[in-house]
Amino acid sequence: MVPLLVILTIIGFLAVDLAVQAVAGRRRAKVGKELKLGPSQPLSWNVAVPDGYFLSPGHTWAYLEHNGNVRVGMDDFGRQMMGVPDAMDFPRLGTELRRGEP
Repeated sequence: MVPLLVILTIIGFLAVDLAVQAVAGRRRAKVGKELKLGPSQPLSWNVAVPDGYFLSPGHTWAYLEHNGNVRVGMDDFGRQMMGVPDAMDFPRLGTELRRGEP
């Protein structure tokens, strides 16, 4: 009698798990349809960026000031991931910089 009760309990848990997985799969499919995502479509965001600001995928930004200087910074996510910096090294004043170069 006990083995039968154990087997029925396991079958019951498996049935509940199957139902939960089915509901979760339908929710994921619904969200994918709402976002209109396909296998080769990247997720894009419509973000308003003020004039003069340039955003980097590396969680940094640059702002062109009216006097020709460039102000650089890090977004909040990058700042939280990095924490408090110990030190910062900047190139010498007047050094020409190119994206992707050290």
